[in-house]
Amino acid sequence: MKDLLDFLAKQLDCTYLSDLPTVYNQQIFKEAIEKIDINEYSLDNWNETIKYIIKTDKTFTSIADAKTYLTSKCK
Repeated sequence: MKDLLDFLAKQLDCTYLSDLPTVYNQQIFKEAIEKIDINEYSLDNWNETIKYIIKTDKTFTSIADAKTYLTSKCK
């Protein structure tokens, strides 16, 4: 199964996954998220990604809502 965190790290040229929380509020992050087809990654993967990057306990019941939330947190 594909992993959204790995995909984002690669897209954003992050050396480590731990770099993602430091770049998520940049425009390039938002653009990367917006390009993702919501069906490429599972809902669990979206929720895990949000928890890791945003440091929140929010859990979403739809991929579309998760993607909208993550995009809204970007500048």
